[in-house]
Amino acid sequence: MFRMWNLKKLFFPVLLLILSFNASVLAQSNLEEAIDSTKFGTVFFDLNVDSALLIVNNQVVEAGFVENGDSLQIKIGLISIKLSVLHDFLFEKQFYLEEDSTEILTHNFQFLSLTKELLNNNFAARILFNSNALLITDEGSELILNDQNKGTSFSFLDTKTGENILVSSIIAGKKYTFDSKKTKFRNSDYRFTIVENYVKPDFNKARMLAFFPGSSQAYKNQEIKSTLIRIGIGIAIGSVSTHELIYRKRKRDFEDILPKYQTSVNLNEATKLGNDLEDVHTKMERNVNIRNLSLLTALSLYSYSIIDGFISKPRYGYREVKPIEFYLSSDELNQLSGTLNFNF
Repeated sequence: MFRMWNLKKLFFPVLLLILSFNASVLAQSNLEEAIDSTKFGTVFFDLNVDSALLIVNNQVVEAGFVENGDSLQIKIGLISIKLSVLHDFLFEKQFYLEEDSTEILTHNFQFLSLTKELLNNNFAARILFNSNALLITDEGSELILNDQNKGTSFSFLDTKTGENILVSSIIAGKKYTFDSKKTKFRNSDYRFTIVENYVKPDFNKARMLAFFPGSSQAYKNQEIKSTLIRIGIGIAIGSVSTHELIYRKRKRDFEDILPKYQTSVNLNEATKLGNDLEDVHTKMERNVNIRNLSLLTALSLYSYSIIDGFISKPRYGYREVKPIEFYLSSDELNQLSGTLNFNF
């Protein structure tokens, strides 16, 4: 009993001693981690451009421009480097940076022509254009972004982060809207996005649709013409099918009556069968004529639909797609400048 009581008295002091030791080890570990987090390595940039937008460890908020030949002190560990320029696609490299080491990052950018594919989601373009979106529509058409008028034809601007609704409208006269088109897109505050929302039809697509009855006319907003072509071809094809089926049925009737007429020995029966054959044959000829006329009508309407799809023009003309350089040179507010902002 005495020994058991002594053990109970010693249990709590021993437990406190163990907890104190663990706390000391944990504190020492945290201190070492804190010391490690202040250790730096060096990244040297060997580039074939004067400057590029630098994003370290996906910290887009802290992005800034780095020049060729610059050296930066960065905390050690696994490092992700992204470099963005206006005239080439994004470059990315990952590596482990050790204390007091120097990583030489060498990359030769291409000098590509500015295209929509190149500028879409481009980080550098976001800063250089001082906008996160370029909205493009038909010449003279209005741009309505989230129920607010943003001008005509095209506009560089900052759209809200997340979903946006763009409506392009062709205006006939002062207030009358001839036609409009709505599109939805999502955007980020850190990337540049090009949104094209045309109302006028595309010339090549209109010609391609010409081979589908009434489709080219509908695409060019010629709704009445498109409806008449489709109804006419539909009725004609229906007539062809109906009279072809009736013709085949009457042909079977003719083939059933003919052997009876040829083998008949009764004059009255033969006369009646001969009259039936003549009546069925007359009706067969009428079915054939209507079928052929309906087929000719369907083919004529189809040919007209193709020819009209190629030669007729939309009321407000076809779409004109300009190269991206047109919008960049036309943007007088565009000051190609960036802000240096490093916080590593």
